Amino acid sequence: MPTPTMSVRANLIAALVILGLTTPIVRWLIIHGGETGLIAPGVISYCNVLFVGNLAAALVSLLVFGPRAILADLRGVRGVGWLHLAGHIALAVIVPALLFTALEMTTAINFILLARFEIVPVSIISFVILRRQRTPASWCGLVLILIGAALICTFDAIQRDLRGEVLIVIAVTIQGFSILLADSNVSSVGVCGMLFVRNAVSSLVFFVTAMILFGPEHFAEAFTGRLWIVMVIYAAIIVVSGQLTMHRAKRTHDARALSTWSLTVPAIAVIGAWAILQEQPSLTQIIALVCIVSGLALGRPQRHESHRTVPIAERGLAAGN
Repeated sequence: MPTPTMSVRANLIAALVILGLTTPIVRWLIIHGGETGLIAPGVISYCNVLFVGNLAAALVSLLVFGPRAILADLRGVRGVGWLHLAGHIALAVIVPALLFTALEMTTAINFILLARFEIVPVSIISFVILRRQRTPASWCGLVLILIGAALICTFDAIQRDLRGEVLIVIAVTIQGFSILLADSNVSSVGVCGMLFVRNAVSSLVFFVTAMILFGPEHFAEAFTGRLWIVMVIYAAIIVVSGQLTMHRAKRTHDARALSTWSLTVPAIAVIGAWAILQEQPSLTQIIALVCIVSGLALGRPQRHESHRTVPIAERGLAAGN
């Protein structure tokens, strides 16, 4: 792969910064959105955000790419490509719902760090099912990630329950099992069509499901005008820009280079949580961060391996990115 140009590198940096700041921004909206008068109290729930956020992202995608480009991408999908896309849409509902609920229950820094657990099920699937050999260094990396996760859970178990942390682990494990499906979907569907359909259909599926299970009053505040203003801005900056820049980065960087650069995401996210939320990391969290980032560095993929090296948490909160 040729040496990336300045614009290509800038696109990658923008993608990583957007991903890193997603968790602190969403957590800030959950905590302070109603207090500041930005939106009505309680309106930033995962139900409203997943419905409105995905729908707003679909509308932004439609405006940015235009219907002609989207239809051209969809016409190019054949056979199993539709099954891949359908599976990815389902995951775009399940995983973000689990992650958003978890973020309501735990701190942003714990969320950021535990999300890196994703590489553990991914590595196990790669080894057991795909028969890809792991180096001793990569196994040591997995051990370091497990140590970091254990430090966080052990420290927090003394102070409160770990429901949020458990949901994060469940979500990233589901994502691990879906890794091949997601990879196939990226290669078989154009970016314009994939972004629009995934956001539009996942929004519709989530809305209909919640209506059946909880009734129309569940979305009583989903049509607050100020919520839509916030969500359109969120969709444009976090969802569409984040998804688009990351997909471009996957096409211009090999797996190892992308994985190396993505090591900066935890640090960006922790700094963002400190600056935006005033969440100062504890000594335990700093030690866990060092363990986890070191483990990720040791477990970086070889150049022939999957591009899906950026942690699930930020993708999930960015409307299933």
